[in-house]
Amino acid sequence: GTTYERGAILTFWRQAGERRDPLTNTPIRSDVLYTNWDKRREVASWLGEHLDYTPQGWRSRDDIPQGRRIIFDPPQSDRN
Repeated sequence: GTTYERGAILTFWRQAGERRDPLTNTPIRSDVLYTNWDKRREVASWLGEHLDYTPQGWRSRDDIPQGRRIIFDPPQSDRN
């Protein structure tokens, strides 16, 4: 798959008037977005190594965009 910033893909869809893949221009049926946790960890690591850098659009380094909260509820048999 392709990773996009959530705000960027939502803006693209709004401006296009429909959900389309920005790379292929093909229609997309679903509007479900998933957080790319590997990419978030990679960015967090990079920011940890570049403490003097504040990403464009952030008011401060404390202004970290929040992803969707994932709650893992293991099956009943795994709880013992």
